[in-house]
Amino acid sequence: MTSWYSAKSRLPLYQAGAGEKKKKPTRPGGAGTIKLAILRDEESWIPWRNYWLCTLFAIHGRSFPVAPMVAYSCWVTLVTVIIKWNIDDWSKYSELLALQYPVQTIGLALFLLLNLRTQTAYNRWWDGAKAFGGVIHNIQNVHRIAQAWVRDSAMATKLITWTTVIAIALKHNLHYSRDMSEVADMLTIDEMRKMMASDNLPLFAISQASDLLVKISRTDSSVEYIMLEVDSCMNRMLGEMGACLRIRNIPMPWAYVVHLRAFLVLWLLILPLAFISTLHWYTIPLSILVGYELLGYEEIGVEIENPFGGDFSDLPLETMTAAMLSSAQHFLRRIKESKGPYEPAAMANEAEPSGHTQSAAQLRALNKSNGLKRSKSAVEEAHTLDLKKALKCMTQHHQEHCQHKLYDRLGGDALVQAAVDIYYRKLLSDDRVAQFFSGIPMEHFKAKQVKFLTYALGGEDKYSSKNPTVSHQQLHNEQGVRVTHFHIVMGHLQDTLRELGVAEALIDECKMALTPMEKAFACCIGHNPVRQDSAKMMSEAKPGADAKEQRDSCPF
Repeated sequence: MTSWYSAKSRLPLYQAGAGEKKKKPTRPGGAGTIKLAILRDEESWIPWRNYWLCTLFAIHGRSFPVAPMVAYSCWVTLVTVIIKWNIDDWSKYSELLALQYPVQTIGLALFLLLNLRTQTAYNRWWDGAKAFGGVIHNIQNVHRIAQAWVRDSAMATKLITWTTVIAIALKHNLHYSRDMSEVADMLTIDEMRKMMASDNLPLFAISQASDLLVKISRTDSSVEYIMLEVDSCMNRMLGEMGACLRIRNIPMPWAYVVHLRAFLVLWLLILPLAFISTLHWYTIPLSILVGYELLGYEEIGVEIENPFGGDFSDLPLETMTAAMLSSAQHFLRRIKESKGPYEPAAMANEAEPSGHTQSAAQLRALNKSNGLKRSKSAVEEAHTLDLKKALKCMTQHHQEHCQHKLYDRLGGDALVQAAVDIYYRKLLSDDRVAQFFSGIPMEHFKAKQVKFLTYALGGEDKYSSKNPTVSHQQLHNEQGVRVTHFHIVMGHLQDTLRELGVAEALIDECKMALTPMEKAFACCIGHNPVRQDSAKMMSEAKPGADAKEQRDSCPF
């Protein structure tokens, strides 16, 4: 099995409701959470040093509402200067002195409201950590069961793969992203195309894993009850996913936020008027300091209200999924290295239970069987979701993405034909790759490229031409084709689409759709992807096939 790799998320944003653009994190969030965990666990002869020295004067990650603070600083300075230049006798302005009392009284209530705001946001942050951690925990439990109990190593590998995809799909879903290039090395081209055509990536991965449970149960009836436990894990996983989406999609109540901010701004505007009669010019720094404390406190609540973003204090989803990927690779190695599957039935035959114990076992089996007939898992219920209701929850851009194939959104056959002509002119003028096309009838070759791109971009469901891995192997043996050449031709294809006026968003989607082809080039230098369509087809190629015919079948 090939190693799984990570790729940076570069898929464009999609529009949110009311025209507001949802910002996808430009960098992994949770750097502050990871840093604080490291500092907490560092050994030091001064117990408090790790937290205080690194956090007291920290600049990066500190909540600082720039625009509100600039506006408030200007207000405080302006009010103080005007009053100091125009008022000499404070006894004539007793109203300014009287402002101190309502400011002190209302200030206590304001601090309590801000504390409630921040505490509620922290509860959402912690609930998000528990929910996403619960998804990871249930996935690892499924991995453990698959490695230990599923007899068919291929089915066990697929189950581990699809449950791993669930976590990665959920992570990108929480980031408002559909960039699944991170799993391109785990799935076949056809599986990637089907998943990207789905409107709900995590639910699609769960449905695939659920189908595998049914297949495993039908293939091996001895693990049927074990698969019930896996289905329970999937059910809990759906609940945790729902909690994550609830936290992300449902913010604090509008009325509460509006009232609190109006109350806070009014109190801060009055604050310098109450201070100036006693503090004079010191009103400016002290009012700004108090304003930063309160506005920063409110900004903290905004930042951690959605813990799945890319802020410094958000949850480290990348780190959590990376740990899960590491454990998945461990179980996959165990499956690959094991001489045979774990067979609990064989172990049970070594010591036959007594009549009483056997009756109890039969009774438990009967109860489980009855429970199976009565149960209907949340996974099965999810399969019957009304598409119209699902579409109502999607954004306008996302709806268009799901209802129209990438091939159609690009412009269909007309654009593909034009792109192929320009694309091959670029390739033939590039000395790095032009040598691979010498002596080949280009018109016939371009027709094959049109067919391949039509299939890869979703225009056709099948690709009837010969397997590209065979032709790439031939090119490798004869002329030394390498993976680097794949990146060269992909770069020319991207430049071609830009010349034709294709949006960068669609270009990124095209790149992601064609990313699995890289493994066809990787096969040429000794790698052997186990579960790829190309590798499977290569094993079925005829040994005596004509070399030139195989070479001409290469779509690149």
